[in-house]
Amino acid sequence: MRIVYANWNCFGAIDMFETLLQLGHEVKVIEIPEKAFGGEYQEFSDSLYAVIRETRAELVVSFNYYPFISQACMRTGCRYFSWIYDSPFLKVYDASVNNNVNYVGTFDSYMADELSKKGVSTIHYIPLAVNTERIAGTIAKNRSNKICGDRGDIEFVGSMYNNRNRFYERLFETSRDMELAGFLDALVEAQRRVYGCNFLEECLEGEVLEKIDKVMPYKIEKNSYISKPRVYADYYICPRIAFIDRKGLIGAMAGCGFKIDYFTESDYSIPGARNLGSIDYLNEMPVVFNTYKINLNISLRSIRTGIPLRAMDIMGSGGFLLTNYQQDMLRHFEPGKHFVQYTSIEEALELSAYYLEHDQERSRIASAALAEIEKHHTYKVRLKEILSDCM
Repeated sequence: MRIVYANWNCFGAIDMFETLLQLGHEVKVIEIPEKAFGGEYQEFSDSLYAVIRETRAELVVSFNYYPFISQACMRTGCRYFSWIYDSPFLKVYDASVNNNVNYVGTFDSYMADELSKKGVSTIHYIPLAVNTERIAGTIAKNRSNKICGDRGDIEFVGSMYNNRNRFYERLFETSRDMELAGFLDALVEAQRRVYGCNFLEECLEGEVLEKIDKVMPYKIEKNSYISKPRVYADYYICPRIAFIDRKGLIGAMAGCGFKIDYFTESDYSIPGARNLGSIDYLNEMPVVFNTYKINLNISLRSIRTGIPLRAMDIMGSGGFLLTNYQQDMLRHFEPGKHFVQYTSIEEALELSAYYLEHDQERSRIASAALAEIEKHHTYKVRLKEILSDCM
C-alpha cells in the first residue's frame, strides 16, 4: 500500500514508520511544521495535498487527529487513519472528525462510545501498541547504563503537573472568589477518592460554570462535539488532580520507608523520594521499567477508561505494573495475572509491601504481561488489523 506518514515529535513515530515498512508498505514521510499546530496550517495542507497526488497515496497516517490533514484527504479522496494517544485532545471533537475519509482510532473506549453516541461514525476503539523488538534490543544494549546503578525498588515516570495551567492560582488571582475556590477544592478531593467514574463535567454547571467562564472564557467552535464543562474539567481540573494524586502516592510510599524514585522534567521535591529528572523515552525508559521491582502508573483523570501508553510500555518492557483502576485494562489483561491494580493509596501501599516480599510472584506477573503484549499488542499485530479494517 502507498502510505504518507504525517510525522511530528511524538513517542510512537519511529515505531509506526518502521513497522509500516516491515509490513511491506511504501511510506513517504512528511513533517508537520510547528506553525501548523498553532493555526497556520493551510500551507502544510496544500503541501500534503500535492504529496498525496504525486505519490498516488492510498492512505495518510498520523498520531492524533488533525482537521487540516483530513481537509487535504477530502480534496483527494485519500483515506486518513489517525490514532489518538494523547488525553485530553480537543481536535478529535472538531466537526470534521465525521468526514467520510477518516478512520479515527482512540485508546480510550469511553471517547469512542461518547462520540459514537453523538453520531460520529468514523471513531473506533483501538488500544495502543508496543514495539517489543525495539525495546528488547534497547534493554540488552543499555543494561550497563548509569540509570541501572543506584536505584530504588519502586519508580514513577511522568509529569508532576505542578506547573501546568496554574488554574487555581489564576482563578483566585482574578476573581478572589473563595466560595468558588472552596467548591472546586471539594470537587477535586471527591473525584480523587473515586476510580472508574469521572463526574467532574456534570458538576461544572450553572453559577459555577458562569464564574469560571467569566474568569477564563473559552469559545467552543461551531458544531464541535465538546462542551465547555468538559474543556474545563479535562484541561484545568484533571491536571490539578494528577498533581495531588502523584505527589500523594509517591509521598505516602516514601513516608512508609519504601525506596522510591521518580523521573520527571520538573524539579518538584517530595520528602523521602528521589527526583532523578527526565529520561529518554527510546533509550532509557525501557531499561528503567525492566530493572525496577515495581513500576507505577498513576493516570491522568481525563483518560476515562483507556490504558495509558506508560502502562503498555511498562508491560512491554517486561516490568511489573502497579496501576490505578482503568476499565479498559480489564478488556485485555487480567489483574493478578498480568498486572496489579489499586483503588486507594492504602491499597497501593499494601500491594507494594506484598510484592516487594514475593519476588517470584512479581516476576511471574511481569513475564505473563510481556507474553500477552507480544502476542496481542505489538505494532505489527495492531497495524495489520487496522489497515485491513480501515481500507
